[in-house]
Amino acid sequence: MIETGLKDKVVIVTGGAAGIGLATAERFVAEGCKVAAWDVNEAPESAGVFQKVDVSDAGQVDAAVAEVMDRWGSVSVLVNNAGIVSGNYLLDIADEAIERTFQVNALAPFWTVRAFLPSMLERGSGHLVTIASVAGHATWSIPPGASRSAAATCSRCCSGCPRSSTRPRAKAWRPVQTRPWATSCT
Repeated sequence: MIETGLKDKVVIVTGGAAGIGLATAERFVAEGCKVAAWDVNEAPESAGVFQKVDVSDAGQVDAAVAEVMDRWGSVSVLVNNAGIVSGNYLLDIADEAIERTFQVNALAPFWTVRAFLPSMLERGSGHLVTIASVAGHATWSIPPGASRSAAATCSRCCSGCPRSSTRPRAKAWRPVQTRPWATSCT
């Protein structure tokens, strides 16, 4: 096994109960990390420590942050993965579903980044990862696409964070965007 340097690091994975979030949480657990899987749905034990958190609620995020820091200390990696998709066209979606989509997909990454970025800047280390759907580049999926595009923008904005621009390690903050359809495994 390749040494990753992740053993004992504290990791938060939002949307950690299923899909990409669960797979991500399980991988970090396998690497020896202390993982908190945040979700509104119950996560399996394989995902680490489950915390029921609605990441669209800044108050719940702040309370969950306090719990994690009291339990393990500073967070090394935040994976913003929580997201919802209505699966309907714009004219077929109820107003409440559009609002919920933006609350989870667009606003939640701002609440989580705002909660963890100050301590990462103070320590001069940390990783923010935002999983944003290809729908952020699509025109056929307006609410999910626009909301996931906003989530990706949240990550890009961290590289220009005014509080980080005066710090010597600010150059280390850089957004990286990957396009899965442009990668290959050989």
